[in-house]
Amino acid sequence: MEEKSSSTTAYVSARNRDSPLTEDIVSKVEELNLTKEEGSNQGYNEEITSDDYWSERSSENDITNTNVTDPSHKLVIDTWNRVKSKYKNYEMVAGVLLFRNIFEAAPQAKELFDFAKGKDDEEIFRSIKFSLHSKKVIGAIDKVVGMLSSRLEDLVIFLTDLGQFHATYGILPAHYSIVGEALINTLKSALSEEFTEKVKESWIGAYELISSTMIKGGEKT
Repeated sequence: MEEKSSSTTAYVSARNRDSPLTEDIVSKVEELNLTKEEGSNQGYNEEITSDDYWSERSSENDITNTNVTDPSHKLVIDTWNRVKSKYKNYEMVAGVLLFRNIFEAAPQAKELFDFAKGKDDEEIFRSIKFSLHSKKVIGAIDKVVGMLSSRLEDLVIFLTDLGQFHATYGILPAHYSIVGEALINTLKSALSEEFTEKVKESWIGAYELISSTMIKGGEKT
């Protein structure tokens, strides 16, 4: 319980700073896709292997909210659908924003990722390994948001397994507050003026559920 409380405090008080230059990131992602199409970055869009059970590719379709009874969950679903429709390559845009925010808040977190160790941001975000990993992460977020619609029991099982999986890679309870803050700032950048205080509160509530369940899962490792 104390871990959840301290984690919540960190991402509730996410830095009140200017949003990252989302347009610049979108431009860079488009440039990367152009490079891929020209064939000089072969493998950039390699499919995620099926044995990565937690990292299913995110859907291009909107997540339905017709069965949602919790208004905050409905708002989370609606705003996530908005992110998906707003950016053509939303997986990469959201992925770059998220990891840029993570590494800005905690540069030492680069040591947890093979694709980031000893590299600067430009090199990281141009790597194939980062592309694949960011798609896994955004795909997992998409799956979690989708489960908010009507599959809460399945969501708890999924998040518990996901927490166990991350614990084997050295992810600690303290890391969840960093990711939570990064996620809030990512949504703030992606949604711009649509990121209202009500939207922020809804996402904070959803992340409380996500992080606390994953932390409990990690304790079973």
